[in-house]
Amino acid sequence: MSVDTPPLRKLNIFHLAAREVTVTTAGVPNVEYIFQTSTDLDIWTSTAVTASATGELTMTVAAPESDAKCFYLYSYAPSE
Repeated sequence: MSVDTPPLRKLNIFHLAAREVTVTTAGVPNVEYIFQTSTDLDIWTSTAVTASATGELTMTVAAPESDAKCFYLYSYAPSE
């Protein structure tokens, strides 16, 4: 039996001025995803985002404090 696995997608994080970061990755063009952030992997904040016509997912958010951690996640949002 053979199983096709999709290629691993890289998450890019760019630090901007004024304590912001832009988080980007590749997705499927014009498909809606959920972007999530967490500082403790327990409580997550979610925002809907739609991939561009070229499939790029981009979200700009406030950066964590200098000594804090922040986790980022994009997930597929199937239509109901």
